Amino acid sequence: MNVLIIEDHVFNAFCLRNLLESIIPFVKITLIKSASEAMVHAAHCTPDLIIVDGDLSCPDGITGPDIAEFFLKRNSTLSIIAWSDSQGMQEAFTEVFARFGRVTNRFNVWP
Repeated sequence: MNVLIIEDHVFNAFCLRNLLESIIPFVKITLIKSASEAMVHAAHCTPDLIIVDGDLSCPDGITGPDIAEFFLKRNSTLSIIAWSDSQGMQEAFTEVFARFGRVTNRFNVWP
């Protein structure tokens, strides 16, 4: 399983990576620290799952919901988990998911 984690906080990325590696055998994890890096990586990346932080520290203004929409435009069946404790970001992810006929729930939006 190929997992792409887009998270700008090193500690959060470290913990998430360790959690996934401990419960999913043969997982390949790619860590991306910025929205701009995620967009570049998307050109040649075909993950099975993306876990994306909503509040990325981006000088260019690209947010986690923007990244989710970008990937969903390329592959509308891609599994994406939104990771944000911000109510505003959770609402933005909900809007993006709705545009692709998806509902949000406790499995695909982690506070």
